[in-house]
Amino acid sequence: MARRAAFTAAVVLFCAGLQFTLVNWARIAGVEPDLLLVVTVVIALLSGPRAGMATGFSAGLVEGALLGRGIGVYAGAKTAVGYLAGVAGGRLFVENLLVTMGASAVMTLVHEAIIGIFTPRAAVFTTIALAVGQAVYNAAVALIIGAALRRARPLLPPEEQRA
Repeated sequence: MARRAAFTAAVVLFCAGLQFTLVNWARIAGVEPDLLLVVTVVIALLSGPRAGMATGFSAGLVEGALLGRGIGVYAGAKTAVGYLAGVAGGRLFVENLLVTMGASAVMTLVHEAIIGIFTPRAAVFTTIALAVGQAVYNAAVALIIGAALRRARPLLPPEEQRA
């Protein structure tokens, strides 16, 4: 069990390193993917709500710490998204990568709504447009991350028994 938690932590830290170094170069129309969010959603879909919440909480803490602001907001938003994606994973055919892409897009919108509620911005329409763009971008990135984590599934936390 400790090996699986260590693997998940390594994935989160690796994605955080990519997020804050290389992803800035992948910006399209002012939008960049949120790798930590996509990893949270994929792990939650594959392993369940408990693993999704743990991954989301740790990813949110890392993101908030690296941004230097809003640690609690990011941790709370990603924890909520991890839980929701984990619950949805029990009702969806998560082996299909299109389902992973769709779930990542929807969870991106949920994440951005939570962030927007707790850190209000002046330009609401700009924020909505960026959230939709990021949802599309995250869906595309989920194709790659989802395929990679499916191959590493034995190293992820075991799937929970879901009702």
